[in-house]
Amino acid sequence: MIENIKVDENKKAKFKVDSRLITQILGSEIIESHSIAFAEQIKNAQDAGASEVTIDFSNMKNDEIIITDNGNGMSELEVEENWFLLGNSKKDGEASTSGGKGIGRLSLFKIGDSFQVKTSNGHEVTTFSISNKELMKEKTESFETDLYTEIRNESIGTQIKIKELDNEIILKEIELELNNLLSDDNKLDLKIIYPVDFTPTPFFTKGDIEGVVPFAASIFIDFDNFNKIEDISYKFTAKLQNEIIYTNTKFLTKFTKILTQLIGKKEDTLNIGNFSFLLANFFFDNKEEKFLPQSIKDKSIREYFLKVHQGINIYRNGFKLYGHGSEDWLKLAENRVSKPGENIDNKLSYGVITLDNEKSILLKEKSNREGFIRNESSKLFKDLLTIIVKQFGQDRYTATREIRSKIQSLKNEEEHKKADITSNGNEGENSEDTSLDKTIVENNNKGGHSAAKTEVKGIIAGSEGNQKKILKIASKKIDHGDTLYLKDDNIVNSEFLNELKLISSKGLLIEAGIVSPNNVPGKYIVNYIYGENSESLNLIINERKIIKEKKSKSFFKDSNHFNGEINLSDISELVFQLDGLKYSEKNLLYIISFRAILESTIKNYISKRPTLELSGSFKDNVLAAIDDLLIITEIKGKKDSLKEKKTAIHKKFKGRDQLSSFLTSLKVKFDKEKYDKFFHSLTHNPATIEETLALELANDIILPIHVLVHCLEEAGIIG
Repeated sequence: MIENIKVDENKKAKFKVDSRLITQILGSEIIESHSIAFAEQIKNAQDAGASEVTIDFSNMKNDEIIITDNGNGMSELEVEENWFLLGNSKKDGEASTSGGKGIGRLSLFKIGDSFQVKTSNGHEVTTFSISNKELMKEKTESFETDLYTEIRNESIGTQIKIKELDNEIILKEIELELNNLLSDDNKLDLKIIYPVDFTPTPFFTKGDIEGVVPFAASIFIDFDNFNKIEDISYKFTAKLQNEIIYTNTKFLTKFTKILTQLIGKKEDTLNIGNFSFLLANFFFDNKEEKFLPQSIKDKSIREYFLKVHQGINIYRNGFKLYGHGSEDWLKLAENRVSKPGENIDNKLSYGVITLDNEKSILLKEKSNREGFIRNESSKLFKDLLTIIVKQFGQDRYTATREIRSKIQSLKNEEEHKKADITSNGNEGENSEDTSLDKTIVENNNKGGHSAAKTEVKGIIAGSEGNQKKILKIASKKIDHGDTLYLKDDNIVNSEFLNELKLISSKGLLIEAGIVSPNNVPGKYIVNYIYGENSESLNLIINERKIIKEKKSKSFFKDSNHFNGEINLSDISELVFQLDGLKYSEKNLLYIISFRAILESTIKNYISKRPTLELSGSFKDNVLAAIDDLLIITEIKGKKDSLKEKKTAIHKKFKGRDQLSSFLTSLKVKFDKEKYDKFFHSLTHNPATIEETLALELANDIILPIHVLVHCLEEAGIIG
């Protein structure tokens, strides 16, 4: 028998929205990077018709960041009906949409806890403010804020003032990640104003290094007419001293079979319009440097170009899609581990993929903006790219042999010339000693990055009479691995900056006025030339302090993941046994020691964490430790009692985001069975690996993990 239920026809049920959805779930929590939050504001500004966007960090010390654009602005009605409408966008259906669900707007809460928006459409100016504290006070469905509107003529555009800033915003990280945000064809004028005490890094552009890239390929596919292998336009070129050494336009048989299968699966899942892909890779060999097509030092390319542009980057609608590039989304490192010679390294490569703005909507971005949602289209797209990159790796492998053969020929020619000179009695000529041998002259006023080489003799020192000195200081000390802007206003009097030239002593690496972190420790002289006047700065680069060390080549001596001293106290015995041993003759001993050091570090960490237990699986122990490190190094709000100690560790590891990125990428590597088996084979079924890969294992994986654990112990964060 069905019970009769009395229904109140006037009673309704409705969804309610917790205010935390606005400030956290759609705001600060879904967006993990400050740079992505700023990128969202830039995208929204361009969607609103802006041709100029300015991000002003100059007043950060007073807890304020201002974002301004010259877009179309909004009326009061548009603010009310569009800006405050979550879960929808007036740009629905466009591939360029970046404001859907309100994520673009609400990512402001990642930057600060309150903000004020002032927007003008040319006829009226509307202002409103939103505060996280006020939102949390209100009932879930009833938040309101005042709109102040004035009818007046004012330049169109929008200004956002952000207050109560997140105290972990790191300008160096933002500078790095926004540097390649815009594609080359994006006409948006993005201006970033930094605080006066911040020295911007003079990163290279793709144009700056165009003539020094030895391996490059161009790929184009029209997916509307993509039915066979021949529909892929692929051209690989290798150069040495601007001479083409090797070219290829065909795929290997083993790859054509896989590509044919992919094409058979594609149907409508890869109807993503036109697709272009430019891929380049560097050949770094210090011993052969003078034979390579380079006018820029290898280390400068790493520091001032690859630091920004490394990896395979994807652009759509003029903007880079996050979750690619330095994030090794194609798993190039794993492929390189399995076959080092035939696969390229993500760190030494850069690629630019440009997607069709309208037709590539099958590749959907994740809500957190870091990569594509996994679906059949993104899977096939990734599989296709993997094969193309593997073909590039095979071509690079073949071209490298051709280059080395050519270099050997050049060496032989050089030896013959030397022999001829000696036999003619010319040896010893032009041996005049100069204190500035092969000096580098930089004229930064011209904006160039490549340095013109010249010799300078007999420069008359300035500062005669009452003339003001060029330099404020006579000497400067920095630590190995640090950078120094030689035209900083703490070093140079500002009136001399225009037309000022720098001449450095032999061996000092300088690019665009900045001393490279890759310089060898020692004493250097930098001459500052203004007209006919010159003054000298004595520069001392101190050795990087290594505690409990002996000479063991460059293993465990360097790491770009952290700054400052390297403490090897806990692993000194294992490191010392490598002292003086040639890697080429004792590579097995090196590899076994690497494995032992890493295992010892991980076991030591787990033993000090009461929530962790040792497993019989090396991989499981590594993954458990990394997961715990990600948690324990995170600052838990402003009331975290260990905040200062954790901040100091973040600083040593170049910022919170950098540390998190390092640990996450390491986790991904060990989470793959192939990588675990690789480490297992190093000990139980050893095989010779290239010394460059061994150096990478030591300095990019084992050393930073060891130093991080040591820092946590020293700070008392772990027992």
